[in-house]
Amino acid sequence: MSNPDPKLTKKEKKGPASALGEGGAEPSSSPGFGAYVIGGVVGLLLLAVLWEGFSSPAKAPSAEFAHLVVLAEFADLEDQAVRADLARLQDQLKTLTEPAAEVLGPTSYPILLPGAGEGDAPRALSLAALTKAEAQEAIPYLRASKWWSPRIFGAELKSACFRVGPALGNRFPAGSRARLEEILDSFKDSSLALSAYSHDLRFQEPAARTKINVEFGVQTASAVGTLQAGKSCLTEPSLMFGLQGSLKAVEHPQLRAVVSLADFWRYVLAVRGKSPALISTQITEEERLALIQLTKECGAGSYVSADGAQAFVFVSTSAEDQEGRDVCYFLCGNAPGKSFVLHPAR
Repeated sequence: MSNPDPKLTKKEKKGPASALGEGGAEPSSSPGFGAYVIGGVVGLLLLAVLWEGFSSPAKAPSAEFAHLVVLAEFADLEDQAVRADLARLQDQLKTLTEPAAEVLGPTSYPILLPGAGEGDAPRALSLAALTKAEAQEAIPYLRASKWWSPRIFGAELKSACFRVGPALGNRFPAGSRARLEEILDSFKDSSLALSAYSHDLRFQEPAARTKINVEFGVQTASAVGTLQAGKSCLTEPSLMFGLQGSLKAVEHPQLRAVVSLADFWRYVLAVRGKSPALISTQITEEERLALIQLTKECGAGSYVSADGAQAFVFVSTSAEDQEGRDVCYFLCGNAPGKSFVLHPAR
C-alpha cells in the first residue's frame, strides 16, 4: 500500500505522542490516555488505507478500495445502554480481520468535560465510562466543532458512523463478510439500529447507501495542506484556524465532513471555556501550549506533522470512485487563502 503522502506519514508513523516533536511537554499521566494516542494512529492508518483507492485509476466497483461504513441509529446518547452498545460495536468491528481491523468511530477519541475550576484543563473520559450526569454535561460540546459532528456523530446526536478498513493490504480477507453478518446479527436486540455499506464486502443495498449519505457519506478521502517554508501552525495556531476557514468556505453538494486539527482545537477551547457556542480562537501562549499537550494526549497528533508545516484533512463525500476523487480535487482547488497549499493525499 502506498503512503497517502510520504513526507507527512513518515513522521506520523511514530504515533501522535511524537508527532509534535521530541521537545514537547511530557504526556499526562491521566489513565486511559495511552489508548487514545494509539487511537489517533489507528485513525490515520485507516484513512491512509481508505485513500489507497483514490490513488488508483477508476475501475469497476470490484476494484474500489476496501471500505466498510456502519451506521448506528439510536434514541438518546445520554442513555448508558446506548453508549455501552456503541463501544461494544466498535470493539466487535475490530474483529472483522486478523490482525485487528482499523476502525474510526465514537470511541476513537476521548470525550472532554470542563475542568472543576476556571481555566482548568478539560477532563478526558471514554464514551462508555461517562455517568449520565457527565454525559449530559459533555454532549452539548460535541456540536461545538466538526471534530465529532458530522464526522462521527450526526447533527442531532442520534446516529453514529463507524469506518472500517483492513489492517493489512488493501482488501478484506476471505470470511470478513460472514464475520460482519455475525456482528450485525448480534446487535439485533440492542439499543442500536444498524445499516452497513461496502463494495468490497458486497454490502450494497441502495437504502443503506442513501441513509449513510444523508450526513456522513459512504466515501472518504484525505488532503494535505503545506505551509510556506519556515512556517508552523504549532507555533502560529492562527494558521491552522485559517486553513479551517478556507475549507469551510468551499461548498459542494457531495461534501459531507471536512475536518482538520483546528476542529479538535475548537472543541478543546469550547470545553475549556465552558461555552459550546462562543469559541474565541484568539488564544494566549498558555492556551497554545495546552492545545498542543491535549493534541498529543487525545490521539489527535496524527493530524499535523512534527514541525507543524503540514496539516492532514479528513474528507468524506457521498460520491464514489472517480466522482469521489473529483470532489476532493474540487475542495483543494477552490479553498481560498494563501497560507497553505492544499492538495489531495497520494
